[in-house]
Amino acid sequence: MLEEKALRSVSRGLALLSHHDGFFDKKERQLWCNLQQALAEWLSAEKLTNSQSDRLLSAYVDLEAHAIYDMNNDWEDISDEEILTDWLLGRTLDSYHPFLVACERMNPSEISPRLIGHFRRDLRAIEALAKPKWETFIESHCKAFYVSDRGRERYPTGLNSQAWTDRRELLTAMRKKGDWEAFWEEIGVYVHTHYLPPFRAVKAFSICHKPAVHLHPISAFDEFDLGILEGNEDRIKLIMNNTHCFVRGHKAHNVLIWGSRGGGKSSLVRGLICHFKDQGLRALEIVPDDYSVLPEIFEIIRDRPERYIGVLDNISLERGDPDLGQLSRVLEGGLIAMPDNLIFYATSNYKDLVDRKGERRQGLGVMQMNEDDGARTIQGKRPDLYDPQQHQRLDELRALDDRFALKIYVDTLRKEQYESVLFSYARNAGIDCPDDDLLKAFNKWSMRHNHDLVGGRTARDFIRYFQLEQLDCRV
Repeated sequence: MLEEKALRSVSRGLALLSHHDGFFDKKERQLWCNLQQALAEWLSAEKLTNSQSDRLLSAYVDLEAHAIYDMNNDWEDISDEEILTDWLLGRTLDSYHPFLVACERMNPSEISPRLIGHFRRDLRAIEALAKPKWETFIESHCKAFYVSDRGRERYPTGLNSQAWTDRRELLTAMRKKGDWEAFWEEIGVYVHTHYLPPFRAVKAFSICHKPAVHLHPISAFDEFDLGILEGNEDRIKLIMNNTHCFVRGHKAHNVLIWGSRGGGKSSLVRGLICHFKDQGLRALEIVPDDYSVLPEIFEIIRDRPERYIGVLDNISLERGDPDLGQLSRVLEGGLIAMPDNLIFYATSNYKDLVDRKGERRQGLGVMQMNEDDGARTIQGKRPDLYDPQQHQRLDELRALDDRFALKIYVDTLRKEQYESVLFSYARNAGIDCPDDDLLKAFNKWSMRHNHDLVGGRTARDFIRYFQLEQLDCRV
């Protein structure tokens, strides 16, 4: 009987599946056990009652609802197959099984035979769970209350085209041929190439604090093409070289990119992430609320195969700000070592990250001067406003600045440079307008809207305005 085969299949799958498989959490394992128990009661009954059918249907619906929720909150395959089959197939590529975790760091052929055997056995187990074709089974036995949702359209999110293509081809082959165990090496190669969620094919992450500190993938990353930037070529090359050394596994510097507003500082960082993404570079967006949990983030990414740039965008701190000391200690000086796969790129309008309210120390510090040259008083007379700890106070304020070994100034564009940027944006936007006419419209627009400092951002905003004018979107 089909019912008995279904019970044997789910029982065999649960028996084979190790408790440390990484495929299911405690709740999911319990949902499968509930389905197994409801099916056993349904088969053992001498006379089938409505309540027993209801329990079977309820157990299945609970499991199906969890599978749909899990797939819709990540990404899934487009398929007219069974929901649970789709879900279980996806788990073969997405779960934190010890074998798959190892595959992120090494080729599957290099992993120990014992761990490979463990993974192959678990693949047999979850294929056994999918074998009964549950959606068809429940529809035929509980047809009065259950309606199949096959034929639905579901779309993936958060995957780049290559990762999605590779995934689709692999799971289609597994679904068609069966014998999932035989695909253990192909699965391992896929994970070795594209990593595990949430790190798979994602260029940037933000930090979430609840329910526990974790990284949240930024699926709609604001990409930028470095080729659009004009000017500051030598300075950009210095940052490129630093980043190139970093992604190759060498020690690299934290970088402060500073300059006037709208000069492309943030765009430069985004462009670096896009340029080096295929070499494993990822961005980690860090806001002031995240400073206190950075030690926990260190442990999350410390042994990851990717390389991370912690992005501190538009940073500026006031004197006495508690974030000052906290960020300084985290970047360097605390007992917890920074991961080798993490550096920080900060952007700011100021060369000094901390507002010192006009205070400047001239020359070397007192302890660094020669005794004969380092006069501690002025003409033998102590100033009226004398602060014996002035140097130490300035040292505290400069401590954060010193964490950034490279301080790169992004200069404002010269007239011919921002005109070239303007024409480039226009061509990319498909605007067909003579350069002289476009430039006249731009100068008029920038003066009317008080854009006193022209940079890439100003040119971009004008192009958006010009496009809308051509579409005649006025009321």
